[in-house]
Amino acid sequence: AAMHLVRAAMAAAMVAGLTSCTRAAGTAFAYHASMFSNINQISPFASRLPKFGMMGRKRQFSKLILKGSISSMFQSKGRTPEALKETAELLARKKFDLDVDAILAIEAERKVVQSKANELLHERNTKSKSIGMLKSKGEDVTSILEEVEGLKSQVQEYEGKMKEIEVKLEDMLLHIPNAPHESSPVGSDETENVEIYKWGEPKKFNFPVKDHVDIGAGLKGMDFAAATKISGARFVTLQGQVAQLHRALAQFMLDTHVQKHGYSEVYVPYIVNEESLVGTGQLPKFADDLFMTGHQDRKFYLIPTAEVPVTNLIRDTVLAEEELPLKFTA
Repeated sequence: AAMHLVRAAMAAAMVAGLTSCTRAAGTAFAYHASMFSNINQISPFASRLPKFGMMGRKRQFSKLILKGSISSMFQSKGRTPEALKETAELLARKKFDLDVDAILAIEAERKVVQSKANELLHERNTKSKSIGMLKSKGEDVTSILEEVEGLKSQVQEYEGKMKEIEVKLEDMLLHIPNAPHESSPVGSDETENVEIYKWGEPKKFNFPVKDHVDIGAGLKGMDFAAATKISGARFVTLQGQVAQLHRALAQFMLDTHVQKHGYSEVYVPYIVNEESLVGTGQLPKFADDLFMTGHQDRKFYLIPTAEVPVTNLIRDTVLAEEELPLKFTA
């Protein structure tokens, strides 16, 4: 019965969207390079972190998740035809058609525009340096000043084109799902899943097993009708011992992470900006699944789990290697 109550409280917490439930412990990881070899054994969430390249003796975390699937696709090989075709084959297993030609075309256009912008910038800088020398000789610099001004306008024009291309490319990449691992079997549904290993045996009961909703309602500890009246569908209120159990589970998990596994506890906002959700891959792909609010021209979202704000604690931050690993729980 106690286990049923635990499951009921956990399920209710997830239905209510509370970040303190066990699934939403929200542990973010930053590992030494040597720890990446066994990262899948550490945490399912950690296995989704990209393998960062070294920058001297520091690691760049400014693109923590590198915006969805971009890290897994281009982190090591770049936007090469070979890397894209390899990724396209993996994504085809998920019935996703990656337009390799479109990405390569945009990338080629970006390189041309960037090269032209660099040439114009170099020419402008060279002519600008010559103005002082010509003035010291008493020569007329009117024409060269006009040339420099014209080059300045051209540089700004190409920089604008560059920004448009980058926005277009980023938008395309952000809508690409994560590529499955090479070892993942191809199947039409869950019946074709491959069992890797098995631990323990499912427990058998000598009585009919009830759904956690029925147990919670029977104990008068879960009230979906009240939650629907207050908030709407897919919410629940917890009462009495079930509410206490939910709070105890959250406290138990936090204490376990901090006291036994060396994590640092943090308290993070339940509302985040767009940049945070883009950083962890929820936006733009899952915008319809998120609760959104706003202020003036800014958009804010309720977090799905504490994973989002905790991960973004080190977004746009350069960390020294000796500071790693970092382990947070919320």
